[in-house]
Amino acid sequence: MCGSLEKKVNNILVVAITRLGDMLQSSPTIAGLKAHNPDARITVLIEKQFAKICSGIPAIDEVYVIDLSYVCRCLHRERDGIVEAFRYLDEMLADLRERKFDCCINMSNSSYTALLLKMLDAKINTGWLADAEGFRLMADPWAMLFSAFVYHQNRDYNCLNLVDIFRCAAGVTKHPRHLCYNVSPSSRVFAEQFLQEHRLTGPGPLICIQAGASQGKRQWGVARFSRLAQILVEQMNARVIFTGSPDEKDLIEQILKSYSNPRVVSAAGKTNFDQLGGILERAGVLITGDTGPMHLAVASGTPVVALFLASALCFETGPYSEGNFVLQTQISCSPCNPNYPCSRPDCHAQISPELVAYVAQLRLTTARGEEGSVSIPAAVADP
Repeated sequence: MCGSLEKKVNNILVVAITRLGDMLQSSPTIAGLKAHNPDARITVLIEKQFAKICSGIPAIDEVYVIDLSYVCRCLHRERDGIVEAFRYLDEMLADLRERKFDCCINMSNSSYTALLLKMLDAKINTGWLADAEGFRLMADPWAMLFSAFVYHQNRDYNCLNLVDIFRCAAGVTKHPRHLCYNVSPSSRVFAEQFLQEHRLTGPGPLICIQAGASQGKRQWGVARFSRLAQILVEQMNARVIFTGSPDEKDLIEQILKSYSNPRVVSAAGKTNFDQLGGILERAGVLITGDTGPMHLAVASGTPVVALFLASALCFETGPYSEGNFVLQTQISCSPCNPNYPCSRPDCHAQISPELVAYVAQLRLTTARGEEGSVSIPAAVADP
């Protein structure tokens, strides 16, 4: 069980200098902090490139932005750049100290954020901390648990989602049992216009597919995605939207060259984060790997069919809500070490396009709450 905060606090700093998906995974903790302390002011410290996501996460009162890319550019110049970087961080630290936070929660497991909390000297500090000499300190039992499971050889023993580890490290017991994100009205209008522009407002289920992944070995192959799109369109009469960042446009273009159909379009590079949320809200299901868009779909209320390949482990970072279907391969090398490439990704071959399409159909046709009754024939996936 997690240890809740012993007394009410009025001014809370949440340090979440992290990735996009991790910020969404922090949303139940932030909502829970507000539920525990309804009158408290909650400030989130986040890296500049991820700051816009906070506008859709409820219970945040202020977003405090740090520009780490600017610091890196300064340090790269050396000499006067080092002085400039120091001045930037020193002024930021002074400003944070003036705000007199009475509770600081570090949800980033980096050494420099632990040192930051040490220098802010709040009355209550939880999460990842630093000792008197500035070294990272694993004093919190949940931080210890996280560190024990981070290492590759221990991952098989973990059955706790990182959302709950973050939450318990913050002492939050009352919380929503799902990720939280509110899509803006303008992005809902954008999604409607996108569907009309691409003539995707007709009959048939709307299915989104996130083809890209953070690592190449976590990314299903082009041929499998194109075959999946073909099955969804020709057997299920689906309308298919491939989502993705600008960097993933080439990947999706390769998929669409392999299978082209007016009912299959690309939204890669055509949306910002909130607009993507608007499109995902309209979908009946998102087919994805372990990605930021997976967490956004869950937070927006759209169920997912998630493919956990290579180093991805569904018990750690699986979709945090009810009603999602996860495909996790059960072979001796899975999950593999995230720090090394894979020369023979056998896990990819274990999941066929036919199986993914079948599971997507199950998700679309199974009533919420009845997921435990579904079964997959051996002809589709050999047990």
